[in-house]
Amino acid sequence: MSEKAYLDLLQELVSKAETKGFREVRDGHKRCSLFGRQLRFNLEEGFPLMTHKKVFVRGAFEELMWMLRGQTDVQTLEEKKVFIWSLWKDVLVEYGYESGDLGAIYGESWRNFGQVRDFCEVSASMNDGDGWFNVQEGFDQIEWVKNEIINNPESSRLIVSAWNPHVHCVEGKAALPPCHTLFQFFVEDGKLSCQLYQRSGDYIIGNPLNIIFYAMLTHIMAQQCNLGVGDFIITFGDVHLYSDQLEMAKEILTRPTYPFPQIEIKKAKDLYSYEWEDVKVLNYISGDKISIPVAK
Repeated sequence: MSEKAYLDLLQELVSKAETKGFREVRDGHKRCSLFGRQLRFNLEEGFPLMTHKKVFVRGAFEELMWMLRGQTDVQTLEEKKVFIWSLWKDVLVEYGYESGDLGAIYGESWRNFGQVRDFCEVSASMNDGDGWFNVQEGFDQIEWVKNEIINNPESSRLIVSAWNPHVHCVEGKAALPPCHTLFQFFVEDGKLSCQLYQRSGDYIIGNPLNIIFYAMLTHIMAQQCNLGVGDFIITFGDVHLYSDQLEMAKEILTRPTYPFPQIEIKKAKDLYSYEWEDVKVLNYISGDKISIPVAK
């Protein structure tokens, strides 16, 4: 298995950008988009780690575990030398959040969906905690879906949603509304497959990381549920290329590629206890790292 399907979609984006150009979307950014595309990877055949450039695998793993543990603070990632979210660390300061608290992003939505918090200025001024208190407890979707996979594997409701319409559309209390909006598991013949619906995808920066992120999630969820792995499918809403990425995208299309590597993960006691030392990526050959500007 190789990354041909990924590169075919990149070629489609480049061709559209060269013929139709880019449109302005927000904050002065210009991008070219395609709507409704899909990639599929057989996880038994290989680990879908792109080889045209060197990908920060440890960063994707640490981000995954950060979210699985329900964490939303940038400092936890930065202590591990992972700066994927650092651009957004102060977005919610105006709402009373501390610098580094990203609010209702993936970790909170996955492990505490629907939680309602409020801020008490009096409590904060008296140094009685940080001023935040829970008005309503949330729902742990990750534990629920794991138990459903084990006890009700034929279910078509094995879904985890990061998207909370009231929080993300009305209140705006998330540093960045979830791009990977929801994912669904499927069990057949003793194998676990996963499909991600991604509302918005930065194709040459974010998506190579998103793909290995969910491939690793599928591996460790399957491990914890005593299953093998099947397919990982990523379905895009708006998948795009920014105007300042076009020349780099063209270079990527000229680069050599190599077979996907394999991955070995030592089983941990639970979903939340995996460490980077438990992961081995075998036979990974890649091109050089590429520095590409990130659109905030």
